[in-house]
Amino acid sequence: MPEKDNKRRTTSITIDERILDKIKLIAQDRDITVSRYIEEYFFNEFKRTGIIASDMEPIGEARGGDRTKRK
Repeated sequence: MPEKDNKRRTTSITIDERILDKIKLIAQDRDITVSRYIEEYFFNEFKRTGIIASDMEPIGEARGGDRTKRK
């Protein structure tokens, strides 16, 4: 089955605030957004477990500017 166009979609979830607080800490430490952290985490987990192909690449960064430098 061919893949749909690769684009991000906004959604809403309900999550234990204790878990969300820890996700925020990790994302902040990595200087990325919570959304980006969650996306990377599950992308890697799905590759690891074979849910998605091991050669599949994540969607690239869509925002403009140089995001490679830490503050």
